[in-house]
Amino acid sequence: MKNLLAAILVLCSAAGVGEAAVVCNPVLPVPGIVPPEPSVQVTNYLLGCENSGAAQTLVFDLSLFLNTTVTSQPVDASGHVQTLAILEEFPFALATPTLGVDAFYATRPSLNQLKWTGLSVFAPENGAFSIRIDDIWADAKAVGVSGMLIPNVIFGFAATEGVDAPVVENGQVVLAYVVRQPTQPVPTPEPATALSAVAGIAGMVLLRRKTVGGS
Repeated sequence: MKNLLAAILVLCSAAGVGEAAVVCNPVLPVPGIVPPEPSVQVTNYLLGCENSGAAQTLVFDLSLFLNTTVTSQPVDASGHVQTLAILEEFPFALATPTLGVDAFYATRPSLNQLKWTGLSVFAPENGAFSIRIDDIWADAKAVGVSGMLIPNVIFGFAATEGVDAPVVENGQVVLAYVVRQPTQPVPTPEPATALSAVAGIAGMVLLRRKTVGGS
């Protein structure tokens, strides 16, 4: 009996039973409409995250993978590109995020990957926060235009790494439809003004509560 109880305790510990998970779900955007050009801006990617337990500070790596080449422009000699990860706690502040404090430039370790290493965010007790990936540029020419009624898409898939990493569920999101004649203007990359375009998003994030062990 003692051996059985010990085995159950080991299994529970390995599975994290009794620990409160931090879970993030994409807030589905309205995909942009872009032309089949070598570099276009797509819709921001937003994760709404919920901590169902005690307050904790999370340190983790975040990646966003596209189904095409990332074309976000370099901003320095260290390999950073203009795409930002912006960490926001509820209630969201309306002030512009500060680079290096709650806004961080990505690196591009592979052609279709944006990555942020060592992100740190405070998850309040039974509270929420968001991770917004802003100013994403991609190669729509490689995706091409569909010859059928259903347009080709550019999608993003978010993933996290690390012992303290929040769990991303259903991480794939359509960020743009590629069509021959867009119905909305396509902006020009302006890395220097990326931060000035960032504002709070109070009221825009819809989170669903998840009970540990629930379906």
